[in-house]
Amino acid sequence: ILNDDAWKGLEIAKDFVMLEPNNGEKENPDFKTEVRVLYDDEAIYVAAMMYDPNPSKIASEFTSRDNDGQADYFSLILNPNNDGINATSDSRRPDRSWSAVWKSATKVLKNGWSVEMKIPYAALRFSNQKVQTWSIQFLRKIINQNAQYTWNHIDNTIGKKTQYDGI
Repeated sequence: ILNDDAWKGLEIAKDFVMLEPNNGEKENPDFKTEVRVLYDDEAIYVAAMMYDPNPSKIASEFTSRDNDGQADYFSLILNPNNDGINATSDSRRPDRSWSAVWKSATKVLKNGWSVEMKIPYAALRFSNQKVQTWSIQFLRKIINQNAQYTWNHIDNTIGKKTQYDGI
């Protein structure tokens, strides 16, 4: 439940754009996605709200780790190198070689579902530079719509998906 004071007043990543099947189409306002990110000296924290007018119909399935199954999901794609190549995902499938320990929790609510994540820096590889610029992308899959949405628009016809990550 995203009512912690830490999430209040933060900039919201919103206005997601369809990746598939209708690349570039704006998200349906009834299914909007809102993401907040913050960090401290220990970890990166992400809170996301995935709105859904029919929460009882949200597809969910218990599966083994790294198996998407037939369930709605939210993905965080981080690239601490901001190089368009070395992200923790390629915006389609998780990088199966990245097998870090981190925490998350989800909750189905009356207006959709939410997730909170804590990813310790020890779970990531990044440079030792004092000032760093990381790129980031968020992806949401809605099974009942057979649709995927990203925060930063990805043009399916040009280039590699990680080159579209936001900063």
